[in-house]
Amino acid sequence: MKLSFEKDHLMNGINIVLKAVPSKTTMPILECILIDAVSDEIKLTGNDMELGIETKVEGTILERGKIALDAKLFSDIIRKLSGENSTITIESDEKYNTTITCDKAIFQIQGKDGDEFSYIPHIERDKFITLSQFTLKEIIRQTIFSISPNDSNKMMTGELMEVTGNELKLVSLDGHRMSIRKVALKEQYSDIKVIVPGKTLGEISKILNGDNDSEVQIFFSTNHIMFEFDDTIVLSRLIEGEYFRINQMLSSDYETKVTLNRRDFMDAIDRASILVRENDKKPLILNFTDEEMELKMHSAFGTMDARLAITKFGKDLMIGFNPKFFVDALRIIDDEETVRNSEAFTLRVVGLETACYATAEEFLEKDDLRYPGCIILDVRMPGMSGPELQQEINKREIDLPIIFLSAHGNIGLAVDTLKRGAKDFYEKPVEPEKLRETAARLVEENLQARRKQYETQMLHAQYEALTNRERMILKLVAQNLSNKVIADQLQIQEHTVKIHRGNACHKLNIRTALEVHQFLTRIGELD
Repeated sequence: MKLSFEKDHLMNGINIVLKAVPSKTTMPILECILIDAVSDEIKLTGNDMELGIETKVEGTILERGKIALDAKLFSDIIRKLSGENSTITIESDEKYNTTITCDKAIFQIQGKDGDEFSYIPHIERDKFITLSQFTLKEIIRQTIFSISPNDSNKMMTGELMEVTGNELKLVSLDGHRMSIRKVALKEQYSDIKVIVPGKTLGEISKILNGDNDSEVQIFFSTNHIMFEFDDTIVLSRLIEGEYFRINQMLSSDYETKVTLNRRDFMDAIDRASILVRENDKKPLILNFTDEEMELKMHSAFGTMDARLAITKFGKDLMIGFNPKFFVDALRIIDDEETVRNSEAFTLRVVGLETACYATAEEFLEKDDLRYPGCIILDVRMPGMSGPELQQEINKREIDLPIIFLSAHGNIGLAVDTLKRGAKDFYEKPVEPEKLRETAARLVEENLQARRKQYETQMLHAQYEALTNRERMILKLVAQNLSNKVIADQLQIQEHTVKIHRGNACHKLNIRTALEVHQFLTRIGELD
């Protein structure tokens, strides 16, 4: 076997499949990465018998073959080779002696027979769902933190993945807290209910690029789940058994409901945590009264007392929580009512009328999209995400400029949204003055663009009201042709041209050939 790669392509493939290579195993072959170039594609595979990952790598097949190389040794060698765009050659003989060459560096290592490697099992593809990489990465991020880190209860180390019609639900719990995330799918699917290992979802999240335009297909069988995206396949065993009856754990009859600012709450908990060491089990005491919440922390290192403004519905309440659990939950919330209201107030200060919506679905249902304005859109929202709403807006041809806000922005995501037509992308917290200036400018631009569009539509309606002969003559007038030349081309009398030309110009309130040309250009009748 003899193969050639660019270093960055090979390194990227190795990093993906390494996630399925076990650190300890009684089968030495599983500590290897399989390089398979038997067909016209080069594939790398890692498999620990619970999780298997296969990815295609761009490269040149000089001689076909396959070999298994020690994963740690192989990855360390490739990582240490100089130059991202350097060319790496891998060559092995019939005794699996392998030579890795890059520039002036040459490594010789011993490989193993590729036929001894355990391939990823084949599963049927008749039961599946499809969603964007962005959505899958998001819902994993918003639930993975509350799975159990130990194996004392196998169910708690995984997440329930349930499909009902066009809804996907992920549920995780560790005995102390529960996370539930629901998203709408674009199509209706048959009902599915499986338990996916948390390790699998965690590794999937690291591999996904988070692009809203790229899709993931998830296939289900009796014992396995398979994720297919880009050039990668991830297959995992499912956790057997029946998941907890979460509906019996939840109550809709709450005696106390509180609304407060997430950032202020997080900052207060963070200050309280200074007094708590990692193994301490000191609760954060929360005392809710009508307009105020008091936070108390008492530990061997001291005490802290803080107060936050709240809006409370129902009874007063005093309760204690593990502060870490609270912070984990608050970190994944990217959109909240207090932030929306604050941003709305910022815009009202400069006279911009605003309307706030908690979800994309609510916006599409309730907002009057006929009026000029702009949309200030969070990337992460309950249900449909910001980028998904942008796609729906583009699909419906809604003429409203978009400003994206996110506390978790990255360059790739910003570039994607801007390519699809967003006007700006800000990381939160955004300066109020900057947001006001951008929003005011975009609203004015949208107003002027719609006014111009309306005027053009009115002019076009006037033009369409002309007779066919009048429209034909005006197009020739726009070419600066004389009445006589026009008459000759149309094989009619010059006097007839003058009458039609005069009538058309009178109806359109224009006079000269230049004005005719400008009019027809504006309504798109001339190239």
